[in-house]
Amino acid sequence: METISLQRNLLLAAFPKESLQKLQASFAISELMLNVDLFAADSRTQLWFPIDCVISLLRPLESGAEVEVGMIGPEGVVGVHALLGVDVSPHHGLVQGRGYVASIDPALVRAEMQRDQRVADVLHRYFYAFLTNTSQLAACNRMHLLDDRLAHWLLLLSDRVGGDEMSVTQEFLSRMLGARRASINEGIRHLREAGCIEHGRNRVRITDRRLLEEKSCECYSTMQAEYQRALGFAPAVHGRITDVD
Repeated sequence: METISLQRNLLLAAFPKESLQKLQASFAISELMLNVDLFAADSRTQLWFPIDCVISLLRPLESGAEVEVGMIGPEGVVGVHALLGVDVSPHHGLVQGRGYVASIDPALVRAEMQRDQRVADVLHRYFYAFLTNTSQLAACNRMHLLDDRLAHWLLLLSDRVGGDEMSVTQEFLSRMLGARRASINEGIRHLREAGCIEHGRNRVRITDRRLLEEKSCECYSTMQAEYQRALGFAPAVHGRITDVD
């Protein structure tokens, strides 16, 4: 059976070995279930380093609606606000893909950032990637057609789960993309007829990734390039954990 390694998270894998060893005993590993509310907006949070789960960051509006402003998997960390010294999160955290996560008190990581500049460098570079990806997503949501945005979103999720098959419902896609369910159905049909994906009950499988990338707006390649420029490696993860000790 597989033992969960903190280094499955790409940021933790980039930490100096001695820093990760120092922090390791302070991490708590837990399994998150699909569609669970991890934390509410305006609440204090821990730092969450996804191991093989995916967490959506949603920005609540006064109307009660929410808009997805970030998708974090094993390439990142949830809780950037806490690393920057802000106590509460502006976002609602929702588990988009079930799996394992490593959580830790933000104060411990901030202290290690002060002790070892190399840790600070990794996380500062991630702050840049997070900011550029968030701003790119804002532009995408405003300017691009739903079919393009749907292709982009599926590619992002595939990268974060490390596989071509994903568990998603049309209702969930409607919520994440801020579109009517009928429009989501139409977009899925277009991508399926183009040969990009297969779609079954609550599941989507990418059948031609190259073609899906062609159907996506430029935001997917831009976000990938910005992450790699900042961190020096691609946000490519290892897939889900199937069994643990």
